[in-house]
Amino acid sequence: MKKYFDQLAALRADNQSGALELLEKLLELLEGTLRERSFNGTEISAMLSAVRQLKQNHNQLVILHHFIDQLSATDQPSLLAQIQDYRTIWARIDETIARQFLEKVDLTSKTVLVHSNSQTVTALFREAKKQGIHCSIFQTESRPGLEGRIQATRIAALGFPVTLIADAAVTLYMPDIDMAILGADSLGEDHFVNKIGSHSIALACREKQKPAYVLADERKKASRRVKEVMKPGEEIWDAAGNGLKVENYYFESIPCGLISSFFTGKKNQAS
Repeated sequence: MKKYFDQLAALRADNQSGALELLEKLLELLEGTLRERSFNGTEISAMLSAVRQLKQNHNQLVILHHFIDQLSATDQPSLLAQIQDYRTIWARIDETIARQFLEKVDLTSKTVLVHSNSQTVTALFREAKKQGIHCSIFQTESRPGLEGRIQATRIAALGFPVTLIADAAVTLYMPDIDMAILGADSLGEDHFVNKIGSHSIALACREKQKPAYVLADERKKASRRVKEVMKPGEEIWDAAGNGLKVENYYFESIPCGLISSFFTGKKNQAS
């Protein structure tokens, strides 16, 4: 099982994948491992115990918690069935959110600002391409992980013109954009959590009277405020001198009042 635990360690260290992408990697790892050979109850217990540690490494990614907390199977066939049932229930949620958004918001010939790396946001542009909708995108780098480059590459591969910009340059480009579209890692009653820099984007949109939208499915609803955890300062500057403090947060809370509409895929909902 060394290969399994090594791959799980890579998921714990992953700071570039969005929440849904990370969940998909976990599902693929579990399914692939469970199909390799037979596992006894003790081995299944060890596998799931290691999975639960992901919650500590990715405490902001509520969707991971949503899946992990449902893992109750104690034998191999039941665990595989549980994973497959979960996939079936949520298989088309990104497509549903994309269509819900495009029914309400016209992207035709618009210029859109996006941030970080969200599977749901990328799915929106995939659906827009299917519908023959053309628009342009400004994508932030999304430091310190630079995962914005990943999303920029994926959206550009769909055929959309994408311009990569520095996070700090958002206000410079704000006059050129028509709207911002963000993902979310958790949804609270009066706030949502997303990659650091999202709050600045939402504030800039309000100042320039541009709409800001959030795409995130119902699994990301959190009953409590998730605490932001500081990450290694070396990711920002690995050669900082003595006496110089470097702080590095991946996520931040943003007031819901700064957002024009939330799209969750729920029927008749765009609030």
